[in-house]
Amino acid sequence: MYSIVHLPLFALIGDQNGDSGFLPILGGILALILISLAFGYAFRIYHYTRGGQSAKSWGLLSWALFLLALEMVFELGQRVDLFHLDPLIRALITFLSALLLALGFHRQKRILRQ
Repeated sequence: MYSIVHLPLFALIGDQNGDSGFLPILGGILALILISLAFGYAFRIYHYTRGGQSAKSWGLLSWALFLLALEMVFELGQRVDLFHLDPLIRALITFLSALLLALGFHRQKRILRQ
């Protein structure tokens, strides 16, 4: 029986005992796809509302999702040993993303409350 874990893409993932880190990587790839879709939708809404009252909040949300996707790329790159990144940099990117998400939702709440 041939499984997807035996594809060359996943050949170097896992340890020598045959245990594969396939599921965490697959979960990370799916999360990256969903975050990228959310970024696309948020940027499209920002583009539609440009010049409007809620444009800045959607811009903040777009940047937050972009940074979150970037951090996911870094995490996946480290999982498959493409590169090693300082954990402090990843933590700063995650913090900045969370800050932008909070600011964007706060601004959107203020606009909707008016």
